[in-house]
Amino acid sequence: MLMRSLKLTSCLALALALFILSSCSVNKAKIDNNLKKYFDAKNVEGSFTMLNNADGTVTVYNMAMDTMRFTPASTFKIPNSLIALQTGIAVNDSMVIKWDGIKRWNADWNKDMDMREAFKTSNVAYYQELARRIGKDTMQQWLDTLGYGNKNIGNYVDSFWLNNDLKISPDEQLGMLKRLYFDQLPFRKSVQETVK
Repeated sequence: MLMRSLKLTSCLALALALFILSSCSVNKAKIDNNLKKYFDAKNVEGSFTMLNNADGTVTVYNMAMDTMRFTPASTFKIPNSLIALQTGIAVNDSMVIKWDGIKRWNADWNKDMDMREAFKTSNVAYYQELARRIGKDTMQQWLDTLGYGNKNIGNYVDSFWLNNDLKISPDEQLGMLKRLYFDQLPFRKSVQETVK
C-alpha cells in the first residue's frame, strides 16, 4: 500500500512538473543572416547575439559560433570588477592602481588609473594587478559560483582570461550579462550597479 501511494505521488509530481515546464514560454531565437555583411566587410568570422529584454527574443547571427567557447579577453573585466568590488579588494570604482612604469603598446595605460578609466580603456595591466590582489583561490571560488564558462584559471591568476585557459561562449556571456542587467548575479546590488 505504501509503495503504491509513493508511486502515485511520484507520478503526480512528475506530471505537475511537466505541466509547469510546458506552460513556460521559451526564448525564441531569430537567426539574422543579414548581419553577415558586417563581418564580411571587416573580413572577420564572428557571432552576434542580442537579447530583447522586453519580449525575451534572441537575435543570433552564426548560431554555430554562438555556442563555441572562446577566450574572454577584455570582456573578463566585467567579472573581474564585480569580484574585486564584492570582496573589498577594490573599495569603489575610483580605486587607483599605480602604474608600474612598464611602457605598454597602448599609451593610455601608461599612468596611474582608477577602475572607471581602466574599464573604459580595457587596461590589461590594471586588471592583471586586480586579479593578483584578488588571489587565485578567491577568483576560482567566484568563477565556480558564477558558472563562468569552463571555470578554468590554470596556473596564472593574472592571465587566465587572456591565454586560453578560461573560455566562455557568446551565449554564456549573454546569460551573465542578462543576470547583471537584472541585478540577479550573486553580488550586492550596489556592486552590480557600479559595474553597469
